[in-house]
Amino acid sequence: MVRSGPGARNSLSSAAAEEKTHRLLIALMLGLITFATFSNSFEADFTLDGKFLIVDTARVHAATLDNLRLILTHDHWWPDWVSGVYRPLTNVSFLLEYAGFGYGTRAFGYHVTNLLLHWLNSVLVFELARRIIRHRESAVFAAVLFSVHPITADVVTNLAGRADLLATAAVLGGLLLYIRSKSRASDHKPLAMIAAAGVMTAGAFCKESALIGLPVCVLYDIAMDEGSAAGSLIRRNAPTWSILAIPTALLFAARHLVYLAGAPAPILMTENNLAATDFWTARLTACKVFAKNLALLLWPAHLSWDYSVNQVKLFRWTLADWEHWQVVVALVGLAAIVAVTCIAYRRSRPCFFYALMFLIALLPTSNLLVLIPAVMAERYLYLPLVGFSGCAGLLAYCLAGGHTATSLDEAPGSLLLSLLLAMIMLLCAARTYWRNFDWRNDATICSSSVVTTPDSFRGHMCLAGVAFRSDPQRHIDLAISEAELAQSILERNAPAAADVPGYVLDDLGKYYRVKATLLAATQGSAPANVPESVNFLHKAVDAFSRAAAWQERTNDEQRQRQLAHGKAPREVEDVGIRRLYEDLGGVYLELDEATLAVEVLHNARHFAPNNSGIYVVLADAQAKLGGNEAAIISLLQAFIINPARDDVQRGLFAAYQQLAPDSCAFSPNNGAYRLDENCPLVRRHICQAFDDLVAIFLKAGRQTEADAARETATHTHGCALQAVGRH
Repeated sequence: MVRSGPGARNSLSSAAAEEKTHRLLIALMLGLITFATFSNSFEADFTLDGKFLIVDTARVHAATLDNLRLILTHDHWWPDWVSGVYRPLTNVSFLLEYAGFGYGTRAFGYHVTNLLLHWLNSVLVFELARRIIRHRESAVFAAVLFSVHPITADVVTNLAGRADLLATAAVLGGLLLYIRSKSRASDHKPLAMIAAAGVMTAGAFCKESALIGLPVCVLYDIAMDEGSAAGSLIRRNAPTWSILAIPTALLFAARHLVYLAGAPAPILMTENNLAATDFWTARLTACKVFAKNLALLLWPAHLSWDYSVNQVKLFRWTLADWEHWQVVVALVGLAAIVAVTCIAYRRSRPCFFYALMFLIALLPTSNLLVLIPAVMAERYLYLPLVGFSGCAGLLAYCLAGGHTATSLDEAPGSLLLSLLLAMIMLLCAARTYWRNFDWRNDATICSSSVVTTPDSFRGHMCLAGVAFRSDPQRHIDLAISEAELAQSILERNAPAAADVPGYVLDDLGKYYRVKATLLAATQGSAPANVPESVNFLHKAVDAFSRAAAWQERTNDEQRQRQLAHGKAPREVEDVGIRRLYEDLGGVYLELDEATLAVEVLHNARHFAPNNSGIYVVLADAQAKLGGNEAAIISLLQAFIINPARDDVQRGLFAAYQQLAPDSCAFSPNNGAYRLDENCPLVRRHICQAFDDLVAIFLKAGRQTEADAARETATHTHGCALQAVGRH
């Protein structure tokens, strides 16, 4: 006999209030656990990509409409490169913190935000597990495991992981809102559905992985509706699924508009070595990566921020060693997971849901469907960790003697199992806490990488850069040895048609040049007079020249892509490493090969027409060859580009003293000499400098800069330029 009336209603209200209290206490507990695990993350500085996205990118430094426009209309990694990654809301979050909250270049506030987002995600994992597993203790275990798992450090402590945190919050929040909209007890079903679509849309504009929200919601309907035929299920849910497809449509429409201005750069072998091989080799290697990812989730003892060439070795269609046998093991394991998932569809719908959610979340970054800009990364496991943790919670429930019940009744357990689960969580928390120390700064994270993943070229390259920037004099040998090791890893493992990228060789050439200078300084002589220094200068020339050749080929390829993308030839900008040719020309000068320096720097101007350093070095080379007038033109162009350079005035004074010592070029000014722009000779040179500079800008596809220079020359200096139609 079922009771009804006031007493029954009071009993239900009391139970609901008690349940809310328990959920609140669990949320607070998760917050304490999360804070304790990541309490040392606040000590970390801006590292690697986090430094670029926040400290080095000016568009997040001021809350202006122009900066907001730049965020909404450009790539995630702009202006460094165009990768095809579009995450405007992630960059807006950095803008709000940097300018709105005033965090600026203090890393502490950004770490607090990351920690709060991770706490939120842990609570959402619990709320989802509470509905799927329907056993509170198992749901708590799943949430705690998610909170303290060591792979989360690469998302929480690494500030560049903000995109993963936001995307995961959007997927979980949207899914929970979707579940609420399906509940019979809900009084606000339409609002919940609209809110779910809105949250998932925001997530899609934080990171592309949030697009799994739709398939996960479809999965929920399939997994939790046990009595409907497939046709009936589709007909009943098609309208709501259509609403949840809005985020995908909006993101692809926005991407189309953003990348109309220029096609993304292709994936380089240094980012993902699968891009340099054939389709099936790439996919079989990706299967091996799947197994490695699963192994990291099960046993996260050895962690690294980078798995580039040649840490993940390509499958060579042989079973000669364990590295290649891993592909077979991975295929068997993947087949086993699929088989277990199919069996679970009939026997345990919660297991079916979480196992398939894990696979769905991992698929976009697995390189099985499409290649992405990394072969493997621990941050890619953050969203799949939700499914993994749910499976772990179900396993704990089963080990405790529970079954796939539909109530929150207590499942029988044991003290031994509770102690075992507590030990697992404590060990994970301790490993995560220790991992956070690796993210303190660039030096610690790069040093840990070369230990954990010694075959990864990027780890060695990173350590070389850190050593060089910290103290070039003391650490130049370490920088050279690590950079040479990075280069050798690439050259040994690159396909015959793939070149070592220019930025790798550019760094190595820079280290060689500094080494030559330091050796010469110890003997108080010029590098060209010290045989050992000359040897390093020739190494620098070789590295810079190879980098320049790679850059020219890459630039030609990107020009063809942009033209095919619908751009007019004069709209296509040349791209390249800004200081590469300046450094190469400088080395030629140090070797007393001024003719080669002039040739290189002349050709370099259209790659980096706004780099005033190129014009200054070019002027030095021209002066050495006796071309004082040409040197004056180059120095004036450097001054036009960057009026703050003090060395330009000194160089102009010396050049005019050589060219026309008795001219009116310089006039006395408070005990010093100042360039007199009213002098006819100077005016002629200024107009010539502007005329040539406009032509350089036009050749480089810099129409805006050409127009600005022409405007200044005409209205400020009264020049009649000849380069108006030149291209």
